[in-house]
Amino acid sequence: MQFATVEQTHALAAAVEAPYRAFVLTAAFGGLRYGELAELRRRRVDLLHRTLTVAEQLTEVNGHLAFTSPKTAVGRRTIALPAFVADALEIHFTRYAEPGRDGLVFHAPTADHCAAATSGDGSGSPHSPLSASKVGSAVGLVDS
Repeated sequence: MQFATVEQTHALAAAVEAPYRAFVLTAAFGGLRYGELAELRRRRVDLLHRTLTVAEQLTEVNGHLAFTSPKTAVGRRTIALPAFVADALEIHFTRYAEPGRDGLVFHAPTADHCAAATSGDGSGSPHSPLSASKVGSAVGLVDS
């Protein structure tokens, strides 16, 4: 298994389409799992103090997607964000996130926001802006 360096992570964020940059940065530098990102609500992000709270997650239960609380108290946590991630989220909020306190931070505007989770590997289709083969090769993480 190969892990991205900090430089490769920044290159990956620059290589994806603009609506997905904050997603990549939040996942990488916040340490959030896909299910935590998929259920992240605006009210859980504090841009002023550069923190976000993981309080909900998307999980698969008996073959169906469900919104649940983290399994343990450790799973519910507040994470400090680097300034550049908070800045990316602020831009993302003004352009791409759903409106309102309960709006999803990351969602698919033309489909169910959980669609990527149901594609088998969580990365979306081969045509997805988050496809490993599409952007990973651009930053040296995947052989083209």
